[in-house]
Amino acid sequence: MEAVERTEQHVRSLTLAATRIGSGTAFHPRIAGLEVTLPAVQQLLGQHQTIRATLAREVADAAGSGRPPDVLLELPDKVPVNFAAARAAVAAAPSMAVDRIHRELGPTVANLPTDPAKLFDRSAKLLGVVPLVDIIGEVTGRPTITWSRTPTPQATLHWTESLTSEKGPFQPLAECRVTLDIRTELVDGRPRSTIDGTVTNFALGIPSPAENQYLVKLGFTALKFHAEPGELPETTLVVSSARLGGQLKFVQQLSSYLPGIGGKAPTVEVGSREVRVRYALAVSPPPQLGVFVVQNLLLQAGITLSLGDDPVTVDFSFGTRDRPFLVTVMGFGGGGYLELGIRAGGNDSGLERFVGGIEFGAAVAMDFGVARGEVHVFGGVVFTKRGSTIEIAGYLRIGGSVRVLGLVSVSVELTISLTFVEPNILHGRARLVIAVDLTFWSTSVEITCEKTFTGSDQAVAPHDSAPLTAANPSSVQHAWGPVGSSFPWHTYCKAFTQE
Repeated sequence: MEAVERTEQHVRSLTLAATRIGSGTAFHPRIAGLEVTLPAVQQLLGQHQTIRATLAREVADAAGSGRPPDVLLELPDKVPVNFAAARAAVAAAPSMAVDRIHRELGPTVANLPTDPAKLFDRSAKLLGVVPLVDIIGEVTGRPTITWSRTPTPQATLHWTESLTSEKGPFQPLAECRVTLDIRTELVDGRPRSTIDGTVTNFALGIPSPAENQYLVKLGFTALKFHAEPGELPETTLVVSSARLGGQLKFVQQLSSYLPGIGGKAPTVEVGSREVRVRYALAVSPPPQLGVFVVQNLLLQAGITLSLGDDPVTVDFSFGTRDRPFLVTVMGFGGGGYLELGIRAGGNDSGLERFVGGIEFGAAVAMDFGVARGEVHVFGGVVFTKRGSTIEIAGYLRIGGSVRVLGLVSVSVELTISLTFVEPNILHGRARLVIAVDLTFWSTSVEITCEKTFTGSDQAVAPHDSAPLTAANPSSVQHAWGPVGSSFPWHTYCKAFTQE
């Protein structure tokens, strides 16, 4: 007799009993109980245990009918099957207490709870961001655990479920589903596992997907994760839309190029706790933003998936500090870059890093044969936000050089910058460099001046509030005195008063 495919279980012991026939000594043997192990569960999850079981009533009812029974064994003692170890970087399967062995579903439960809180622990998260119990409205999908010996011993876990509820940065779209497949087979006596996780049709809005509340909102047609021993994990994402809002609306037009990134070949970096996937795209033809024409624009996008329970992070860059894009308007030109780092989930969800800068100016060069020279003027702004720290710097560069007969050259460069650092500090710096080259002799002189102004921490009260208290002395007062027993600042102020 051939075993029905995928119905094999390992029997540790078999208890036989007898059913007496009439009043004589004749009897029918029957199976009173079994002790079995679940090879699929053992190979997938490493749960080694012997389980009490009895033949299901369907086995006897199906005898002689020519059709295999659906339920093979019943388990008097419910067996907890914990899928915490069976997960991909995008999702985890539900845990449950099985009470029967099904021919198609493997170890399963007779009445599957529809409440996700009864099947999922809150530590089971989608993308490491939101608990699955918060985004599954009703459980309809049963995990299937099957075992096969052909061509090699193989255990397979398959689970799929619809995602219907919005929570945190996650927003399900039409036909949003999560699917998890884990296959473990014995190769040369050792288990080899292949993991595939897929989430389809969803959006991530950070910090919230609601309109007028997100900084960035990405729509995904699919996000797939594939891993097998000895090879780098593969992550594939298909971006259907990308929108920037709030403080990032000024680069909204640039974000229209982001959906094309997902189709490019990625760069994958695998760490001990995370997988980083990065895409790059050179934009051509040059986009026009109002009166500005942007050239040499390199777009980069990346997503970091945690192999633990850390939130997913998304980062973009429009140019980099080492490779800025070029901007031209009329006869002027310059360059710039913008880098964004956004974290989805956790207490610090939202804009984690915001670094950018832009420089504009003009340069004129002249050559009269015996002498040549150039003059340039450039101004720019650099801004940096890391966590709760914000730094903004503005600068102006003015310079020029002249060279006569190729023997004598003189160059002058003046740089003035102002940097604002939270909470209320303004740092100024001026730098003048003069260089002289007389063929056999050269020298340069550098003059630097720095000044820091600390603003008042005293908040200004509204007009209808209590009377204002005296504020701390301003930075100007600190800079002007007192000098000995005199107060130059007071003297200066009185010069503009009439008593």
